[in-house]
Amino acid sequence: MPGRNFFRYIITVPLLAACGGGGGETASFPAQLTSFDARFVQIAGGDVTPGPQLPTQGVVTYQGMVRLGLPWGSGGAPLTHIGDLQLRVDFAGGVAPVEGVIDALQNNAGAVAGSLTLEDSRLLRDADPDTEFQFSADVSGDLQNAGQDYVVTGGIAGDFYGRNADATAGVIFGDVTGPDGVAIFDGTFVGDAP
Repeated sequence: MPGRNFFRYIITVPLLAACGGGGGETASFPAQLTSFDARFVQIAGGDVTPGPQLPTQGVVTYQGMVRLGLPWGSGGAPLTHIGDLQLRVDFAGGVAPVEGVIDALQNNAGAVAGSLTLEDSRLLRDADPDTEFQFSADVSGDLQNAGQDYVVTGGIAGDFYGRNADATAGVIFGDVTGPDGVAIFDGTFVGDAP
């Protein structure tokens, strides 16, 4: 799993956002990148919710977005994707404290079929925000791009932000196995409580 230094690097180094205007109910791909980058920096640049302030019961569903660099571009180069994230957190703990799905992935050429599932999770209330994330989970699923099938396996790790864990942000990373073999990918996510 990438360490906290990796996360801080992502936050402090300007993200490569394409410029573009919004308009209409469905934002253009460049506008979605710009919107994601602004929200990610806003949330992840804030203070992590202290462990004692995290809720001790109840389920919160965070709605957000992911930005992934998936390696099926020209020559296997990472190609930027934006997608939707639904992250369900059971603050009482239990067997599966964090579950979710990543879907509606798209790049500048169009939509990518398939989805990724979050499971086998861990919620760490006493995590040291300087060295640990407050939650993590495995990520897996099948995607189809340009008529080719890809298997994604990896992980997601993040923290809660705000006085009452009002938002979440973190990193996504792992492997993509496709027709040309195995390549690595990484990305970030951000989500807000209703």
